[in-house]
Amino acid sequence: MNFLRKQWLLVGVTLILSVLLTGICAAQIKSGTILGSVTDPSGAVVPEANVTVINQETNVATTTVADKSGAFTVPYLQPGTYTVNVEKTGSGFAKYSATNISVTTGQTVKITAALTMGSNIETVKVSADQIELQTSNATVQSTTNQLTIDAIPNLTHNAFNYAALQAGVVPRGPFSDTQSTTSFGIGIDGRRQASAVGIAGGAAFSNDIQLDGVSIQGSAWNETAVLPNMDALQEVRTITNNYSAEYGRAQGVVIFTTKSGTNQFHGSGGYRVRNDAFNANTFLNNFQGIKRAPFKSNSFSGAVGGPVFKDKTFFFLSYEGLRFHRAAQFTRTVPTDQERLGNFCGSMVKNTTDQKAVP
Repeated sequence: MNFLRKQWLLVGVTLILSVLLTGICAAQIKSGTILGSVTDPSGAVVPEANVTVINQETNVATTTVADKSGAFTVPYLQPGTYTVNVEKTGSGFAKYSATNISVTTGQTVKITAALTMGSNIETVKVSADQIELQTSNATVQSTTNQLTIDAIPNLTHNAFNYAALQAGVVPRGPFSDTQSTTSFGIGIDGRRQASAVGIAGGAAFSNDIQLDGVSIQGSAWNETAVLPNMDALQEVRTITNNYSAEYGRAQGVVIFTTKSGTNQFHGSGGYRVRNDAFNANTFLNNFQGIKRAPFKSNSFSGAVGGPVFKDKTFFFLSYEGLRFHRAAQFTRTVPTDQERLGNFCGSMVKNTTDQKAVP
């Protein structure tokens, strides 16, 4: 009994450490930043104001204090939607609150908290629903968000299709193939085909590919070594020019960010079927009187996330499976009975000009 208790205690400690360390790593490798300044009604800076940044989905708060020039910076924020509260106690200013501030991976959002005169119990609320122009750096980048990922069909479940929606990203080679055995990203050839995109005029396989801040480039062609589950994707960010020093050895950068758990339980599931019974035959097959070849693809996926301890610890799990069957068609020439006996006299091809037999 003592041995079993020790084993269960060891398992419990391991799980707790895994959760804690995972949370720490996630805060460092996939994050954005909110920075800004605090001013009074005349535009003058307000030093040493208290700033609180709250994730609206998890209620996790990060606090800081503006410096003597009224500036503040809150880094290492998980991608999501935030509320920024600013207050200067005992100064005659009302509390400032900006809601719905969207932060994505690698993005720096700049706000100006303009305090107004009022009592400490008053709050001036500002909604930041509109898209703001990023002016804090010169990086040229764009994002495909979760709403777009959920709305746009993706026949082969290739996450790079969302990167290809951005300006300056051009698929190469058989990227658009949806029928071959390599079109589902299985094996090294499938992953190479799936990630064959050129960015800003560059060749395929000259890009950095990251999943939650970790490079997932393969060692053969710089192809992706991992294709993320679409149900787990929160956003796909593409950097086409002027990226910072944290990225390197690449023409462009494709960044996949996965979802995280929130204070609410959320889940999704899907089943996708492709079958030759739904397909039209090809023109060449119809011309030669060949029936449709078998082609059956069944994929199923699911994801679930929620709180372990509300406002503190969260979990998220996803799964995707594929069952694929396809007949391979080839046209080949086989030896005749005479050729198998070593007699190639009947293998001569007639010349249509002089009707003489030539090899």
